[in-house]
Amino acid sequence: MGDSVSTEEFPPLPQAAPRRPRWLVLAAAIFAGLVVLAAFFFVADAIIRSTAETGVAEQINSELPSDVAVKDLTVQIGGFSIIGQYLAGSFDEVTLTAKQVSIGGVPVQARIVAHGIPTDLTKPTRSITSTLTISEAAANKLITIPGATSQLVFGNGTIGYSGSAKVFGFPISFDATATPEADGLDILLTPKTVNITGGPARLDLGAVVTQLIGNKPFPVCVAQYLPKGATVTDVVVSAKTAVLTVSATNIVLDKNTFDTRAHCS
Repeated sequence: MGDSVSTEEFPPLPQAAPRRPRWLVLAAAIFAGLVVLAAFFFVADAIIRSTAETGVAEQINSELPSDVAVKDLTVQIGGFSIIGQYLAGSFDEVTLTAKQVSIGGVPVQARIVAHGIPTDLTKPTRSITSTLTISEAAANKLITIPGATSQLVFGNGTIGYSGSAKVFGFPISFDATATPEADGLDILLTPKTVNITGGPARLDLGAVVTQLIGNKPFPVCVAQYLPKGATVTDVVVSAKTAVLTVSATNIVLDKNTFDTRAHCS
């Protein structure tokens, strides 16, 4: 019997896995590098932003006039990248918030939003809008109404007070309410109601009220509290508080600006 030939089958040898294209490996490495670089950039930007915000707060406190003090000042620098803004030469938006600002010993709350602040503070800032919240008690220390003999009382859109005046040569006393309106360096008060509380009985009260109210608002100057170049642009009065909006454009933020006050006309 002759030799037999084996017909046993063997499994195929494993084939090597196909190699990834070299360009794909390179792209993955570049992408990973960009992710790491971006993460580093954002972390660095956040650190620099925090440091800059602290520095701005310290700089502002050092530039304030002697009769102004600020407590709990926080600074927030807006915009995408503080590094990019710095290299461009200005910051897009900076928000300052203080729970208490003392002006001549009178406390107010303040929120200030500035746009276009240059890194070189000898150059002007594009625009600033300040929102000041003033209590009724603070307003009585800051504002004086000619002829008023009582404290101011805030109402819904009105300011109330008692006063005295001479009409046709006779002294009278009255209670009045007025609506406030911003007018640059003044707050205009337009009499709304007048109630005569004392005076000669023979006077024609209708004529008295007409003379007291008149047809024009009277100004209350607030220029002495504003840096030169700033104006009051809005006043909103509610019970117990008043909110004033003060604006300025192209103003240099330095000690000279804060020390130079506007003047009543």
